[in-house]
Amino acid sequence: MTAFGLKGNNYVAYLGKLNEAITEELANRFCRKILPDFVLINDEKIGEEWVGDRFTGVTYKKYRDEMWSLIKDIVGRPGGTEDEEQVFRILCGAYFNGDLLPFARLVKKTYPSGGLRKLADQMVEVIGEIE
Repeated sequence: MTAFGLKGNNYVAYLGKLNEAITEELANRFCRKILPDFVLINDEKIGEEWVGDRFTGVTYKKYRDEMWSLIKDIVGRPGGTEDEEQVFRILCGAYFNGDLLPFARLVKKTYPSGGLRKLADQMVEVIGEIE
């Protein structure tokens, strides 16, 4: 789902933040399923023996918040018929098979006039510098 490129003097991953958000959301769902007796703290599942980055529930929170904000915008657009889970599943489809078209259509309906490009710039992740 991520497209790589150059921006200024940096190597970047367009939609990289969105890619990480999807990865973490899927990991969180998996962990909740296999570790159902963990305590819920601040909307995150954390167990006593798990700390910091060792548990996926506490990583990439900002990226996940941005993803859910985007999903809410898509669901809340005039004429929108999808619910949040449907939009997330469309994102997962793009994530797993690389077919961005269904997601791009939703973005275009929500943010006309270059919306996907603006979103890609907003969700860009710097992955290194040109030496």
